[in-house]
Amino acid sequence: SIETYFQFINSAMECFLNIQTQYQENFLKILQTCFDAFVEKKCLDEQYSYQLSEINLKNLLRIGFRLSLMRTDIQQSCLLIIRRLLFNVNEDLRDTYDKLMQLFRKVNDFDENLRNKYDPTVVIQDDWLQDYIISIPEDWLKLNQEIYQNLCETHRNNRWIIYIWSRIVCLSLLKVKNENSNEILLKLNEWIQNVKHDVYDANDTLTIIFVIHVFEIIIARSNRSIVSFPNIKCIMNIIIQIRQEQQNRLNVKQVDDFIQSGQQFIQNILSLKGTPSMYQDLMAPSIVHCLFCSMDLAIFLKSLNPQQFKFPLITENIETIVSIQKPNDINIKIDVESKEEFFNQFIQQVNDWIQWFNKFVDIFLYIIEWEKNYNINEATQIFSDLISIRDGSSKTIIQMKIIIERTLKLLKPFSDLRRLCHLFNCLTSFRIIDHNNIQHQIDSKTYIQELKYSQSNNTFMIESKQLGEKIIPINDRQHVQWFLASERQSCIVQIEYRTNRIHDKNILLFSKNNIPIDKYVLNGEFETLRNGQLIIIIDNQQQFDSRNIWYRIQSIDLSVYHLFNGIFNFFYEKYVQQFTQSIKEDQLSQLLDQVYRFIDRLLNGVLHLHEMSAVKTIFCNKNISVREEVKKLFANRSDKTPIDQEIEQVCEWLLVYQLYSHLNIIMHCIQIFDIVPIDSDDELIGHLKTLSANENCTLKEITEAYKILQQRFRYLTSQHLQLIKTVVECLNVVQILKKFNMYSSYGRRRFGELQDKLTTQFQLQERNNMILNSLIMTYALCEPFVIKAKNLEDFIFRLARLPKFEENSVKDIMGKNPLET
Repeated sequence: SIETYFQFINSAMECFLNIQTQYQENFLKILQTCFDAFVEKKCLDEQYSYQLSEINLKNLLRIGFRLSLMRTDIQQSCLLIIRRLLFNVNEDLRDTYDKLMQLFRKVNDFDENLRNKYDPTVVIQDDWLQDYIISIPEDWLKLNQEIYQNLCETHRNNRWIIYIWSRIVCLSLLKVKNENSNEILLKLNEWIQNVKHDVYDANDTLTIIFVIHVFEIIIARSNRSIVSFPNIKCIMNIIIQIRQEQQNRLNVKQVDDFIQSGQQFIQNILSLKGTPSMYQDLMAPSIVHCLFCSMDLAIFLKSLNPQQFKFPLITENIETIVSIQKPNDINIKIDVESKEEFFNQFIQQVNDWIQWFNKFVDIFLYIIEWEKNYNINEATQIFSDLISIRDGSSKTIIQMKIIIERTLKLLKPFSDLRRLCHLFNCLTSFRIIDHNNIQHQIDSKTYIQELKYSQSNNTFMIESKQLGEKIIPINDRQHVQWFLASERQSCIVQIEYRTNRIHDKNILLFSKNNIPIDKYVLNGEFETLRNGQLIIIIDNQQQFDSRNIWYRIQSIDLSVYHLFNGIFNFFYEKYVQQFTQSIKEDQLSQLLDQVYRFIDRLLNGVLHLHEMSAVKTIFCNKNISVREEVKKLFANRSDKTPIDQEIEQVCEWLLVYQLYSHLNIIMHCIQIFDIVPIDSDDELIGHLKTLSANENCTLKEITEAYKILQQRFRYLTSQHLQLIKTVVECLNVVQILKKFNMYSSYGRRRFGELQDKLTTQFQLQERNNMILNSLIMTYALCEPFVIKAKNLEDFIFRLARLPKFEENSVKDIMGKNPLET
């Protein structure tokens, strides 16, 4: 028993005095070894540890220190006793505050001589404090004003308590995760205010220790930009006061480096040497706002060049096109009460500049790219700089201003910039064409079945009770259509678009509950100048079943207006033939004026057909959507706003001209493929051949002069005309299909068998499925050119009966034909 041990050890200590000096050291070692073994067993073995009362532990500790008089360090057995005596937590105590108060009281009651003799850093070990570590911020915030004040009053400047508090704070803060450190800093800053310890007091030891550790562990050790820290004014004010008092606990150099770095950052910001993201971050309260106190902003601002704070000079034309209010010059006079208020106003003004600059770049980037393609002086470098701004590079605001000014200089000669922007489809950064449309005519089950064959990877699963999302990257200058279907149950659906510009807000495209996409396909449509991400969000949190979502994204480049480009290229080539030197911006502007006059004459119908050689080449080489082209050419003409009747009239002229420009190609197609029998429609075909040589009438007269074209080819679209031209260029495809008799009963059966076999074989093979689909479409599109028609009208009718196809399907014919193998 413990009492028996005390009797033996006391007797042994009395015997010690009678032992000869030369044997005393060995005798003590024997006693220490026995003592260590006894303490270890009694303290560590639960079978015996309950027998040790507080009095027993204190007596054991006194014996232990008597036995260790000849040692410089504290023996392990004494440490075990101290841990058991001070740091053993009462099982009845669950609240962190109660545990701390008990610990503080125990330490205060502990032998003062021992506390004075031994440094707590040598005695107290971190693993003893594990039961006292406070979860930050959850449990820390439970230390209310009364509780915290009691702790502050209990420590009595006891150096052991102060060390224990320091280690508990440190160990607690080390468990804070970096990803939510800002949120924690704000809560701790608020906590200091709530407990009324937000004003520096040299005697407020616990708060000083707490604030120093917060600074050193969460702020100073981080590699983050200073602007990324929140506005923790109370904490930073106390840190600055501690620095001024030069307390030993603080790493003065670390604080000085941080403050100097912050003040240098502020100077860069005020000099417009920061990047856009910095100024946008500063719109939210930041730690930067805590560092003004020792800065003389007025003197610094006077040293700056006031010209750099003047907004670039822009014309009324540019201002109208950008369509957001032109920002004011930035005010650098401190005419408000506080430095912080001035700084906030300054940041807001710079952000107004950034917003305007970004809109300007979104619009005119493509105009400058166009100039670059024609080797306009400086356009290449300016285009590269504008790309850097758009993609969020490290360009400073002052650099951005210089780039914008150089761009404005390049645009200055153009008299009708708005019309040019319309033609380049760049006036609107983002446009929703179709908000929310349930395609009742498209059955979801059928649609999903098609996707499983053609785009088998276009699916994602949402588990039960989960919120899931799918992110699809979108390139810049895209016309995007999206489609959504579910294998079962209606859904809560939200569709958003997020640009790759960091501070842009997400654009909501669609949001609705209980959408029956298990029955019908949901789709939408939009246009964007900026690259980004389409985000599909499915809320399945209220459902007990998982679900499979299927989607399709069809994305094509924003329309290139072939008529304008073709007409401009025609005039440009004429210029190049006359002048050898590269074209300058003012000459390009003059060239544009000629193009506009030509377009106006075209829209007025006064051009003769022989003047339209440039347009004829475009119609023959491009798949022209006449209605879209005409609407765009009419857009923003300076004289008047067109009415629908005028647009329809010009469309009629150009549709006839489109047929007229393809006459020779159609005749050549019929001849080389021997589509129409020699004795059929001979007179009609001959008449059509003579028509192609008549170029004396005006565009306005073309409808009457070429009425026969409307009558005979009224079913043909621009896609059909492009198909005819493509097939003529790829005649070997038709020849192979003819050679293998692919449209006979036997050939059709064999092709059907091959199609079924490959469809089964290529399941879940997206690339092979694409090749197979191209082959199937090529087979369908080539049929009218292989089978002999009764006459010209029969050939036209067969073309018109072809299944709906897109330009890409025509391009597939130009690829390597799989039948060749």
